[in-house]
Amino acid sequence: MVPPTGQSRALQARHLQSLNPGSVIPLCEPCLSGGERRFVLEALETGWVSYVGPHVQKFEELLVEVSGAPYAVAIDSGTSALHIALILAGIGAGDEVVMPAVSFVAPANAIRY
Repeated sequence: MVPPTGQSRALQARHLQSLNPGSVIPLCEPCLSGGERRFVLEALETGWVSYVGPHVQKFEELLVEVSGAPYAVAIDSGTSALHIALILAGIGAGDEVVMPAVSFVAPANAIRY
């Protein structure tokens, strides 16, 4: 039995797990405990639902401020971040990259790229 459409994946996962405990381990659940809900709604209302925009720019500025780094760049995904990090580290074809045997496919994909 699948919950009605419109429910979040987290709710669907909890529902499925209640039917068969231990069968579903959610990858992640959103945690909107502070101002996040307001920022998500603002992004939706203004059309800045992307890896660019005023919220992303503010995040990068705050990250520079708190880290003391000369600059910061927000990346759209962990896979992209790993890919860029490998390029910046000079990793190329024929280089050996060690990674855990048990992981998501994303790190291996970044290495393969």
